[in-house]
Amino acid sequence: MLFSEVWESYTLTQKVSLFLCVVGTILFVMYLVLTFAGYYSFKRKSATDDIDMPNEDKESFKGFFMSLFNVRGTIIILAFGAGTCFGLDFVLPGYAAILIGLVVGLLADLIATLILRRPAVTVGDIAVVSVKIGSNGQVGKVILEADGTELDAVSENAKSIRKGKTVVVTNVKDGRALVKKVHKKSSDRIAQYFN
Repeated sequence: MLFSEVWESYTLTQKVSLFLCVVGTILFVMYLVLTFAGYYSFKRKSATDDIDMPNEDKESFKGFFMSLFNVRGTIIILAFGAGTCFGLDFVLPGYAAILIGLVVGLLADLIATLILRRPAVTVGDIAVVSVKIGSNGQVGKVILEADGTELDAVSENAKSIRKGKTVVVTNVKDGRALVKKVHKKSSDRIAQYFN
């Protein structure tokens, strides 16, 4: 059988789902390669906008739901859902294959999102103060250099830290980063805070 004969034997649902599955799989492989090569970063607008951060105390259902439809989630739904739809369309009616494919794609996305959860901030992260951190526990804001996440921060030693200063995260408490000013950006200087 030639490819054209096989293609012509497929139903419309099978053709569309096969096309979407191939496109989704190619995009998923490209996403993985770019992520592991360091060309794609996980930028977020704030530390409380999606499920990817398990240490959030203000995470909402809306944030959880919206995180399922980010770039990674959409590609996973496309690849797994369309692949399932294509396979099931041979044995089930088209509408059943589409519904089951959609459910499988959403479940695959949910599982991947839960597996890939990561904390918003970890000890040792470098950040820049974006809103002045006041003395005696007054809350300011910092932006992590690694991914651009902005989050609340408190000075570890109760001294104020001006906007634009580089800090290192020494602890995470109550959803806020405890930070200490770094005088020189070097790994030796940062390492001394944790020894």
